[in-house]
Amino acid sequence: MLDVGESAVLGVSIGYFFFTSWARWQYIALPLRAQLLADVADVSALALRRCSGAPIDVQQSSAKAIDDLLKFIPRSSADAVTLEAKLRSRTFGDSIRWSGSLELESIKRLAATQIYVPNLLTDDEVMARLVVARQWLTEYSTGTERVALGKSIDKVLVPTPKWSASLMALLLAPDARPATSQSRSNSCEQNRALLGQALALTYEGDGMDVEIMWHRKTQLVFIFGLVAVVLLEFFNNAGIVMLFGAFGGLLQRLWQLVYERDKKSDDPLFWSTLFLAPIAGALAAVGGLYLISFLNATNVLGSSVSSHIGWNQAFAPQTQVASLGVAFLLGFSARLLGNLVARSTAASPSTVAP
Repeated sequence: MLDVGESAVLGVSIGYFFFTSWARWQYIALPLRAQLLADVADVSALALRRCSGAPIDVQQSSAKAIDDLLKFIPRSSADAVTLEAKLRSRTFGDSIRWSGSLELESIKRLAATQIYVPNLLTDDEVMARLVVARQWLTEYSTGTERVALGKSIDKVLVPTPKWSASLMALLLAPDARPATSQSRSNSCEQNRALLGQALALTYEGDGMDVEIMWHRKTQLVFIFGLVAVVLLEFFNNAGIVMLFGAFGGLLQRLWQLVYERDKKSDDPLFWSTLFLAPIAGALAAVGGLYLISFLNATNVLGSSVSSHIGWNQAFAPQTQVASLGVAFLLGFSARLLGNLVARSTAASPSTVAP
């Protein structure tokens, strides 16, 4: 049978897991899906239209390619399921086991559709989107491919001076002048190709895939941390110490939320780390008090500290207040735990008291 402390820690851990799963689903997964659904709707609408830019056969093949990319064919059924339908599905199990796999696959497919989007736009729409894409590449031109693509787009967007074009027309013989319709057609095809590459890079570089991978990693750390908290209570009865450490870790993240205005408090990445803060604080409190006990054995912190603060002192009525206060500080300040680790590594065996 479980005692009161073990039952409380187990119950709180299970409740906290379900609460964070619900919060991640409501405030991280659903907004991501809403954004992806809007992108799917935009691409699907383009696939249904017929513009006056690219040739009809090119438009038809591009629309079919987009339609194929926005469909899933399940192994157990011959009927295809649209990406929109999968993104709109809502079940209780999705909120518990959400890992971002569907969202990552959706981002991959939507990025692939961007190559075909320019074939469904008019020439004026292509030029307008090239301007927007160039602005994005200007802000995020870090890779070699992006820099080269940006220079190619600049050659298209920077117009040739009228006097230069007139001079070239006068210098060329009548039979040597390029055909206007043919050169314009080649130029439009080149613009569409450039826009397709730019749109694909823009969608891949939007950061949604990186954000999803971050959430997956934090969720894995979160689960391992919860398991560690439960095991520490079962085998070491560390519930009271972890409680103070968890409160300190949570308070530290809330302090950042209120007083550090430069941080994006509405960023989902910030809130995913907020869920980790109590667990990290609880584990830091346990580890920190054990380190203090080790340093007390080596006479590094002095007799006044060793008699009032440590792991065993956290359960003694005379010294419990001081030790639990330190447990709170260990959960609140990562720097304090780092200093204890540095001192414990610097402590040599020769300093151990006889």
